Amino acid sequence: MSDGDVERVMKLAFCTEEEARLALSKTHDVIDAVDMLLTVPVTRGAPKPRMVSSEQQEFTRMRQSMESMDKEITKSNQSDSSSQVLSHTPALGPEEMTLRSDCTQSSQIPVQESMEQTQETACQ
Repeated sequence: MSDGDVERVMKLAFCTEEEARLALSKTHDVIDAVDMLLTVPVTRGAPKPRMVSSEQQEFTRMRQSMESMDKEITKSNQSDSSSQVLSHTPALGPEEMTLRSDCTQSSQIPVQESMEQTQETACQ
């Protein structure tokens, strides 16, 4: 704790040298010491804490649970990818996954030529 730090705290927090030294001895940082000295107690005119409705509480709870699920999914995906790397199993591409798939899905890819109606002209 330098004399320059004590002076800065005194100027910024409008306090005595003794108060500045005590705050610096607790926090070891000028900004934290000033913040500690400038904390203002709640007074009569201070804004009241905001009340949260039950719907807002429910949405907050749902958001938190979804965030935790996202983290779990990310962790499991990372562990899956690391197990593939460790077992030296190459990752399958979309074509290989389709060939190995047991699902019977019929997919029709529209062809541009079949969608357009062309006029045929007969040669005479």
